[in-house]
Amino acid sequence: MKIKVGDWVTSYSSGIWRVYRLLDNVVQAVSTAKGTDSISLVCSSRLLSSSYKPLFKSECCAPGFVRKLEPGELSKLNGYINENPKIFEKFDKRPPQTVKAYTDVFFTQPPNKTSEDIANLFDQNLKIKARDITKVMNKINLIWQGKPSWRIEFVCVDYESVDGELIYAFNKVLEF
Repeated sequence: MKIKVGDWVTSYSSGIWRVYRLLDNVVQAVSTAKGTDSISLVCSSRLLSSSYKPLFKSECCAPGFVRKLEPGELSKLNGYINENPKIFEKFDKRPPQTVKAYTDVFFTQPPNKTSEDIANLFDQNLKIKARDITKVMNKINLIWQGKPSWRIEFVCVDYESVDGELIYAFNKVLEF
């Protein structure tokens, strides 16, 4: 059964979730020797914990972790919703929480540079397609040449994408 927006499912994290967004074949990772990595994602919001307590949260994960509720589970959920309309109304009106994706890129620690010096090399407003992160790193001469190494962490907020690629921004320098 194909998952659709609005379906009630179980997801990567425990509980009962409702699908609010599907992303198919988005490029999510930095270019590798094999090319770019693309994935599909299911974004959902949790209504209930596995013990049927209200526990709102949002997440995105690979479709392999998501399963539609069986008819018996769906019937139990509908009973809960009918008995607890205020909780469901609160859930239904609440927009999904912000979900972030991260990717890290290693580079050789430049001599006599602090993590703050490195952070200042990045335009804080620059949005970068996943496949262009390595180009940006090379342009400012942050390349991998062995140890000691640090990492640059890039973040994609709410799985923003353009032309099938996640859009990242500089987040921080990790000194390990």
